[in-house]
Amino acid sequence: MAKVEEILLNRDIVKCVEENLEVLTGQSVRVSTEARRKIKPEKVISLFSKNEIVVVVYSNLIFSRKIYVTMIFDVKNACVLSRTLLAQADLEIGGEEIIDSLREFGNIMIGTIASYISMIQNERVDYTIPEVVIDYDTAIMESLIMPLAMNNEFIDLYEFSVMHKATTAKSMFKMFILPGEA
Repeated sequence: MAKVEEILLNRDIVKCVEENLEVLTGQSVRVSTEARRKIKPEKVISLFSKNEIVVVVYSNLIFSRKIYVTMIFDVKNACVLSRTLLAQADLEIGGEEIIDSLREFGNIMIGTIASYISMIQNERVDYTIPEVVIDYDTAIMESLIMPLAMNNEFIDLYEFSVMHKATTAKSMFKMFILPGEA
């Protein structure tokens, strides 16, 4: 069985996300896996306890096991990504268009991962509709990440970037992958 962390580092899946984003936006984008770290759950608290507002997109992959996927953006990067997806310059976070664009971005990321896992595992993979939450990083950690993370010795933390090739606008985000029950 392929590990999810191997799947997310596979250039084919990143290329597929790029292609899906280009179809959605009609624009050329570049998606890159900037880094991958395995971190202990207690380290997550120190990384994300700055008492800052963050934007979170989360979903669950459901197949022979459950995988919790959480993407975390700071407000500036969420706006940059939304502008890229919507091809609009002046957006403020909280607007329904931004929420919808981030949900659609989550749908593309999670849907692509689910399709890829399904193909290599020869198994049906479902996923929940991505949810978008805007809150303080400490509240997100306490309510969403830590209850799941404490059941794992390590958490996979990825750093991704999405760049609009024409404007070179770049958005960075982090993605947690948390294995759930089998």
